[in-house]
Amino acid sequence: MNGRGEGPGVARYALVGWDRSEVWGTCEEVTGLSGEDRRETYELFGWVPEQGTAAGWLGDRVWLVPQGPGVQDPEHDDPWLLEDVLSLGGRAGALAVSARAAYLAPPEDHEGPVRLTDGHRWLGSCEGFTRIVPAEEPRSPVVLRGLAPGAGLRAALAKGTRQALHLDETYLEIRDDRGELLTDRLMWATVTAWHPSAAGPGLIDLELDGGDFEPLPEHARPLLERWFTRPAGHPPAPGSASAPGNGRPGSTSSASAAAGSTTSPAHPAGPMSSTAATSPTRPPCTSPSARR
Repeated sequence: MNGRGEGPGVARYALVGWDRSEVWGTCEEVTGLSGEDRRETYELFGWVPEQGTAAGWLGDRVWLVPQGPGVQDPEHDDPWLLEDVLSLGGRAGALAVSARAAYLAPPEDHEGPVRLTDGHRWLGSCEGFTRIVPAEEPRSPVVLRGLAPGAGLRAALAKGTRQALHLDETYLEIRDDRGELLTDRLMWATVTAWHPSAAGPGLIDLELDGGDFEPLPEHARPLLERWFTRPAGHPPAPGSASAPGNGRPGSTSSASAAAGSTTSPAHPAGPMSSTAATSPTRPPCTSPSARR
């Protein structure tokens, strides 16, 4: 992603320390910032479909609702959420599904009956599930191109030791053309390489191992780039430091917030909601509270 801020001294990207007091450097272009959405795969044991064969796309949001005596346990009372759920098929009596990682994602495994719903109809039930851990895939580095290094970064590069090159917890701030913070990404950054940049004298291309850095989803990238050139007077992007209701200046916001989406609700909407549970025309789905 690249672009140039138009305000005086404005840079599109800034790598800053945890408390925002240290600026490691600023630049106009970053590669490796976007990536595919992280997906999880679950295998559902003792699967019994309720709406024919569960094949293909099962829904944008699918809720896993615990059943049986254990639902009185506060730890297991609330339903879990999977997003953009695809059926991968499976062997007899089991079903594998792939889904985007969600804020209210299920645990890695669960013993006990669970019923699945898309919020409008029951899809099926299973006796338990487990997450299939994927093979480790190499992560592309995050490269800050044409970076103007701050004094702290220049000192770290001059020292060159492993300890000095570990920048610890950092934020990559992303700003619009007027210098207002759109969003940021938290990473445990370690410098893996650097060299002079073709962008100009005194500038470097800095390569980082972002550790647990979560890339911006590809589907959010066009939306974020539209925010770069938002007109004066337009409200700031959700999650930005100047957005109304933001808890602290410069707080970390997710890519979905930067793209203008909202946080997942605590409970499924529609037939899973408490109002639907008392509606005379509701489908057979009921809320967890209605089952008590």
